[in-house]
Amino acid sequence: MVLERWLEELDVPRDERPGDVPAKARRVRHELRDRSVVFLLENVTTTRQVRDLLTDQPYGVVLMTGQEAPHDLTTFLEFLPLPVPALRDEHALELLVKVSRTTEDPAKLEPIVRHLGGLPLALRLIAGHLKAPVPGVIEDVGARLADRAARQELLDVDDPNPLPEALELAYGRMAVRTAQLYRRLGLLMCEDFQLDTVFALVSDWEPSEARTALSALISGGLVERRGLDTYRMHILVHDHASIVAERDETESEREAVRRRIVHHFLRITERGEQTLSTRWLYSPMNAFPADTAADERRQTEALRELARREAGIFAAVRLAAEAGLHLEAWRLSQAIRTFCLRTGRDTQWIEAAEIGLASALETGDTMAVARASYEVGFAHLERWNVEEGDSRLAREHFEQALSLVNPGVPGRSEGERRTESSVLEGLGLLERKLKRPGHAIDLFSRAQAALEGIDHPRGEALLALHLGSTYTALERHDAAEGELLRAVEEFEGLPDGPDRFNMAKARLRLAENRRACGRLREAVEALDLAVDGMTGVGSAYYAAQALLLRGDVRVQLGEREAAVEDWTSARALFAEEGSIHEGEAQHRLEREGGEEE
Repeated sequence: MVLERWLEELDVPRDERPGDVPAKARRVRHELRDRSVVFLLENVTTTRQVRDLLTDQPYGVVLMTGQEAPHDLTTFLEFLPLPVPALRDEHALELLVKVSRTTEDPAKLEPIVRHLGGLPLALRLIAGHLKAPVPGVIEDVGARLADRAARQELLDVDDPNPLPEALELAYGRMAVRTAQLYRRLGLLMCEDFQLDTVFALVSDWEPSEARTALSALISGGLVERRGLDTYRMHILVHDHASIVAERDETESEREAVRRRIVHHFLRITERGEQTLSTRWLYSPMNAFPADTAADERRQTEALRELARREAGIFAAVRLAAEAGLHLEAWRLSQAIRTFCLRTGRDTQWIEAAEIGLASALETGDTMAVARASYEVGFAHLERWNVEEGDSRLAREHFEQALSLVNPGVPGRSEGERRTESSVLEGLGLLERKLKRPGHAIDLFSRAQAALEGIDHPRGEALLALHLGSTYTALERHDAAEGELLRAVEEFEGLPDGPDRFNMAKARLRLAENRRACGRLREAVEALDLAVDGMTGVGSAYYAAQALLLRGDVRVQLGEREAAVEDWTSARALFAEEGSIHEGEAQHRLEREGGEEE
């Protein structure tokens, strides 16, 4: 017992030591009177553990450790909470190198550090695996940490305080509702989430119950607040939450929670898509929401909200497919298109679109398969990575989609004709990227013909945009100017309201055409409008592209300082979006000697 040990250290004769706890505490306080003392109390969970150990003299300092401060601690003790966050990457790397005593280049350990998220206990456990001198051990450990099951095996070692055991202890102390929320967060398939997601996970609870349970997880250090209405569960904690969800929830309970998660993100994503774009979407049984809004303020808000939730959205696509919710999976993959286009999330888009295509095949809906094939093709077209074979994959998926809509057969549905036009448009863009603008013109003309008799002003405006850019490639600059100005006008006059994103995109292409024929000052004027337009709708990725080009044109005009300013802004926006084009802006700055210190 702690009090008995303290009396021993204070040299109190054994026969003078009281027998009951309150009397022992009084004797300790008596011995410590007028003496400075520091108390170190570890793993405190209740005030009852602390109350009898403290002196009533003003000369003591108490250091307590624990997952959270007892709620009634303030009733008898003034204290300052000192939360201990996870280690930053550079400090975690330093700890891993020291504990493992590895002689390898520390840079090789950086992927391991990122997987462990700065937890000292996890770093110490993994350090033991790195002490083996066998070449390739670091790479093996890194690969295993990327897989949840293998990651748990690595951390569940013969240790007096392994991480899974520590998390199991914390889980066992949770209140019923807190433990239930903990398990349901483990079913999310991602570590970041928002409060509305918590409410969706426990939709049968009162909101106050959900907030109380979340607060308990935050107080216990199992969930971290990352910003306004955004929270994160550490990846290793999330692993444990997933394990106990599989162990302690019934299959029917897990299935119900997964369905709630998928439907929650489906509502968010489809509403966001329809706010961002008025494009036609295949909607069996009118499943897609009918309301539409496209003003600049709401588009900016929609992009911001989708960006905050993107981890959950992409995880929901995978979860829907794995849970057999195939209709929801391909609807989700269809509804992320505009967000991915505007933010340059090409690789994530491809992964989600491929899952959507597999789910569309499971539904047996031919039109769904055609639309999903088209989406996969367009995602590859946007990424355009030669090493990944994107041009070949884009063509294969476009041709598959085209074969499913019966081109040239009379009596086809409007959906089939719209899809044919979209696929021909995609093939035209593919040919243009392959430096075959003549073939592209023919495909765009066929895409226009497929829409004959269909009221589709947005499609006509898009084709005018593509034709204008293709005429630029053919050096038919007057024809390009006419088509691009027509595209701006038609996007502005759409029945559902102006499409300001594509207006700005048309102005970006207009600037490219004017630059190509030497009209540099007019190109800058178009780029001014393009930058303002992209910024107005919250599209940082395309705003950065416009800034990059404006810097290039300004250099040609001899306006070096203004060019450096544009490239610096472009670099910052590309970095914000995680785009590889950040390097292009950096290269320009280094070339002109305008890189900031």
